[in-house]
Amino acid sequence: VARVLLHSGKKTEAIALMSNILETSPAFYIARRYRAQAYLLDAQPEKAIGDLELLPQEPSEDPSFRLPMLGRAYADAGERRRAVEVFDALRGLAQTEYVVGWNLAIVAAGLRRYADALSYLETACEQHEATLPFLKSLPWFEAICGDARFKQIVQRVEAGSTHQES
Repeated sequence: VARVLLHSGKKTEAIALMSNILETSPAFYIARRYRAQAYLLDAQPEKAIGDLELLPQEPSEDPSFRLPMLGRAYADAGERRRAVEVFDALRGLAQTEYVVGWNLAIVAAGLRRYADALSYLETACEQHEATLPFLKSLPWFEAICGDARFKQIVQRVEAGSTHQES
């Protein structure tokens, strides 16, 4: 329910619901994970960092959630050096294992590396990443939503075609 609230733009309600869950079950990492995401989308990066630092560090989980959210949180909190370190770590991981373009795009956008963010989203389209339908419901890319390349990506996702036309 909290995730539906988050995707509906009701960030405060989503945070409250996940906080209630964590009051009774502090070890329930899924609630902590998505509360961190809600905090980020609600412009509360410091609170997101607090939750993200409590998540277990697992090699299988880190590139798919914790590191991208932590990199974005650092960027949004003005901790550019730490954000760049996380971004570089993710790009390094991408050399030896699969890191979704969506996650790299989220951090790149937070660092205001908009051309990189767009390139990663284009790669995400080419690879049919499952997160692309969230382009409209999760405002990670508000700063570039007016860009022609971004609009083209959204059109491709809406049309169900993620291959770039020649």
